[in-house]
Amino acid sequence: MSILEEVKSLNPSSAVLLAIFFVSFIAPAFLLIYRLNPELFLQIDTAKLLILAVSLTSPSFLALFFITWVADLVLTNMGYHERGHLGSFVDWFVTHGISNTTILYLVTFITYAFGLGVKGVIWWMVGLVSFYMVFELWRVLVVAKGPNFKRSALDRD
Repeated sequence: MSILEEVKSLNPSSAVLLAIFFVSFIAPAFLLIYRLNPELFLQIDTAKLLILAVSLTSPSFLALFFITWVADLVLTNMGYHERGHLGSFVDWFVTHGISNTTILYLVTFITYAFGLGVKGVIWWMVGLVSFYMVFELWRVLVVAKGPNFKRSALDRD
């Protein structure tokens, strides 16, 4: 089966997850790598470039994912809500993938607009990830307690 046939056979949820992975992990990292070191981008092997891209973009995603995971464990064990109230791992992937996209494209835009170097990129990423971590704590501790909280964007209930 060719790659095109496999892509056509994806169900909509899988296609969304694949698109979020590409948009929030691969594409912004390629843009940042090319801006910061174009020679490296053009000379490096594709597999190594993909590994480098994921390694650059995953810390911001993992920080947010970790906040949600710990909050879910703590709130479940303390009896504040039942397991799965904050959604599944797939829901967290979608939510934090979108947050990761916002963080990385904003950093990429600032890098291209103002000619940031590696240190500037790191500072902006740390600042934005910190802001999003506070936002995620607020979402988990305040918003998720409300009666209108929808635990899953993927459920069709």
